[in-house]
Amino acid sequence: MAFFLATLNFFSFESTGLKTAAFSLPLNFWAQVFIVIFLFRYVRLLVNLIAFLTFVSVPIPQEPTLSADDVTVIVPSVEPYGEIFEECIQSLLQTNPAEIVVVTVNKNLARAISTCKCQSPAIRVLSIEVANKREQVKTPITVLCDDSVFWPRDFLRHVLAPFEDQQVGVVGTCKRVRRTVQNISLAGFWNFIGAIYLERNNFEAAAMNHMDGGVPVVSGRTSAHRTSILQDPDFIHGFLNESIFFGLVGPLSVDDDNFITRWMVNHGWKIRIQYSDGARMETVLGKYPKFLLQCLRWSRTTWRSNPVSLFRDRTVWRTQPWCVYAVYFTSFVNFALFYDSALFFTLWLAFHSSTDHHHRLDQGRQNVAWTYLGYLGIWIFLSKLVKPFPHFWRRPQDLIYLPGYVLFGYFHTFLKLYAMCTFWNTTWSGRPGVVGPSKDTVGIVRMRMWTETLVKSRPVLWRLITLFLFVTIVMSMVGITRDTWTTALDAVVHSLLIMLVGWATVATMDHDRSDADIDADNDEEIDEENMDHAGTVGGGGGAGSAGKGLTRP
Repeated sequence: MAFFLATLNFFSFESTGLKTAAFSLPLNFWAQVFIVIFLFRYVRLLVNLIAFLTFVSVPIPQEPTLSADDVTVIVPSVEPYGEIFEECIQSLLQTNPAEIVVVTVNKNLARAISTCKCQSPAIRVLSIEVANKREQVKTPITVLCDDSVFWPRDFLRHVLAPFEDQQVGVVGTCKRVRRTVQNISLAGFWNFIGAIYLERNNFEAAAMNHMDGGVPVVSGRTSAHRTSILQDPDFIHGFLNESIFFGLVGPLSVDDDNFITRWMVNHGWKIRIQYSDGARMETVLGKYPKFLLQCLRWSRTTWRSNPVSLFRDRTVWRTQPWCVYAVYFTSFVNFALFYDSALFFTLWLAFHSSTDHHHRLDQGRQNVAWTYLGYLGIWIFLSKLVKPFPHFWRRPQDLIYLPGYVLFGYFHTFLKLYAMCTFWNTTWSGRPGVVGPSKDTVGIVRMRMWTETLVKSRPVLWRLITLFLFVTIVMSMVGITRDTWTTALDAVVHSLLIMLVGWATVATMDHDRSDADIDADNDEEIDEENMDHAGTVGGGGGAGSAGKGLTRP
């Protein structure tokens, strides 16, 4: 923040342009473009940082009206066994909820019953075939959680505190990834990236909730809901029959937590985030290549859900104006590699456009240009440390992975771009065999065919990449002695080359991994497809019974 304010104070605006003690940069077209895109990104970051630092969770009241006896916990699980699942159940039991319901697929029912009975006879185990018994849940609060989360002992007391406000419909929690790999290694790096992913999500959720009561999404890893909302027939009907893209894609089998979040917003319920140690759950995340496929699925969810909030529901325009700017519109342009490149590119052009069209910058002014490009690079790098700072403060030894973190952010640009162009794909990437059906039409089929042709035509693709590489080399040589527009074209060619390489990498990864999953898990596909993330509404299905059996088809 200090660096940002110092930079702003260094500039003084005059009618002739931007004046500093060292040089004069006319306020030309490219300088104006730079200022606009710089402020669009960093005003958001600065305001969110202030909101995050001043955020306070709802304290536990002295005489609460709700207790753990008012809570039913629903745990959908495709694999209700193993060390992680058993530890998860133990952590839930120590909070003393009224009931824990484990929902699993048919073939694992007997094993789930055996595992859970060893933990506690009070745990109820259901298969996905037992459906639509909404009367099963009698408690006013339903907590939906994954089968790989770990709660602290006082977790429910902190999560229930916001429900003292009768207008609060859902409460989100603080999330942290358990570092399962302590040594410096490739596996440790991916575990670190998973930890940073949730750390950034915590920052955004707390900041947005403090600003206008909104959130990007209430994560289904662990979320608490009023049972009456999940049992509402209108909610259940909407949940089971949601479609997007003018009804061409759906009914959806994914994006359940996004649907619940939008439902709360559209029906006037408040959303609260508890960002405190008492409301912090741990989970396991960050295993290659599963994590990349999860990132791809989450990116596709963003492309499907945010346009619905903005252009179909439109409630957020009135109730969450800050989120409209800082979450929804930002998600459309937040491609780290392209955005950072645009900042450098426009700043460089601002210097070039201030000179004669046919002459290069004089040496002194060129040195100034490079100096300020360096300042910009430092500013961009430091800004990338803001959201994950709490993690680095706790684990300074993870700074060894910092270069990889920055590079992964740029790689995520291609993953997000590929997700945008394949948004209709509702497969549960990262969950082998879990396939969500969607209603394809001619337009969607054409898009899919085009993408699959790009993926499969690898010889042609690499010829194109070779061609653009050759053109880039030639333009780089010419750009040394030519004017600004040659430099601009050179940058465009470079960007196009990088985009094609990234696209080929992500598309090949997604295509090959999907084929491998289908071949390796063919015998599990039917049961897990019916389960669909083990039937969560907070995973998909447990909530219909706020309950059980409410699964997206």
